Amino acid sequence: MKEAGWSVELMTFDGAYIATARNYFANSLLRQPNVSHLVMIDSDMYFKRHIICRLLCSGKPFVAGAYAKRRMDLGIFARAARHPELTMPELVALASEYTLVPQLEPGSRQLKVSDGMCLVDRIGLGCAVIRREVFEILVESGIAGLRADATLQGIGMHGPYYDFFGEIKLDNGDHLSEDYSFCERWLSKPGNEIWALVDEPIWHVGEMTYGAPYVNRFRQKKPEGPAMASVSPLDWQKVQNM
Repeated sequence: MKEAGWSVELMTFDGAYIATARNYFANSLLRQPNVSHLVMIDSDMYFKRHIICRLLCSGKPFVAGAYAKRRMDLGIFARAARHPELTMPELVALASEYTLVPQLEPGSRQLKVSDGMCLVDRIGLGCAVIRREVFEILVESGIAGLRADATLQGIGMHGPYYDFFGEIKLDNGDHLSEDYSFCERWLSKPGNEIWALVDEPIWHVGEMTYGAPYVNRFRQKKPEGPAMASVSPLDWQKVQNM
């Protein structure tokens, strides 16, 4: 990032509660008026360094890289591997579960991709770039409320603390994850968007390194312009029935 001309301040947070860590970073940003973006990178993410520059230069207020969960369905992988036309990235993508909920085209199973990015309703934020204005809008609109936080107080951060990432309780008693809760808060204001980078591999490190570009779960359809295309899902039924 420094090579691209950006001034960078590195912050870390050691703790098991992700919502507290993310709230710490967001509240720290608001206390520093010269900081324009929050770049969040989880410790178990691995990707090529140009990814962050792509996210920063996208012009999107809220954009994140799409990555897989740290598990793979080897049964689906084995069945998909019987199709010689599928590439290895497509096999891995088919057998993976991703941390995003895409916005499909109305009345279809198609996903519109522009410059390698698509709109989503939810996404994991292990590799994300969020502009300062996103947090300011959430505060000014009252969507991000104040909360007490003994952990942040204990490490020397004085309140008030805004709750951007606290888990939202659903009507059925379940809770949204901290990242999905942040997405829910942002999209609750009409006109807001969340974008996902889907044409680059972002690996999630666990017992092995998991990941392939999310767009590899889809096959390319007819072009709609120099940088835009609609893509349709691979034939899951054929893969699963073999």
